[in-house]
Amino acid sequence: MKNAEELIAGVLGISPQLLRDDTGYLSVPQWDSLRHIDLMLALEAETDSEISADVMVELINVAAIRAFLLDRAKRAGGS
Repeated sequence: MKNAEELIAGVLGISPQLLRDDTGYLSVPQWDSLRHIDLMLALEAETDSEISADVMVELINVAAIRAFLLDRAKRAGGS
């Protein structure tokens, strides 16, 4: 499974080194509403799960997305 920075940077088309825990929706020009949807679709594909609208509105920064990915990895029996 990709880490949060790799996934986010790939969707946004930016360097992973530009991302910090508090980097989030609208904090960089590339992370607009359309790219947020693209990011949620990428997260669903990466985790092979559906993300509810309630969860999507919580996944607004790198730290939240990292926690989400870690939780999904644990649920799947990963490390």
